[in-house]
Amino acid sequence: MFRPTTLYGRAGPPVNIFCEHPNVSRFSSFEDFLQEVRERFWDANPPTQPGAELADLLERARKIPVTPSMRAAQIRSFAYGNVVLSNSLVTPELIDREADELGFGREA
Repeated sequence: MFRPTTLYGRAGPPVNIFCEHPNVSRFSSFEDFLQEVRERFWDANPPTQPGAELADLLERARKIPVTPSMRAAQIRSFAYGNVVLSNSLVTPELIDREADELGFGREA
């Protein structure tokens, strides 16, 4: 049994979290259930390795030298992407201004 907590922190009425679905009874064990899930979902859509074209692109991208200005732009973009999630009033220009004030130049 699961006893949910109310808004005020008191224990609520007990709730049975195990459902009695008609299809559940056809499995004799949890392993049988997992086997069917594996057959229906995993075997039907197995994970794939990246194709030769993607592997070639990734290898070529690893060889591109990163300049200081590229690194600074990436840092600012990362900062903006993380901050804007919690504060929608933040703009890229604000990030640039604050980075400049803190001494993180365009070619950090």
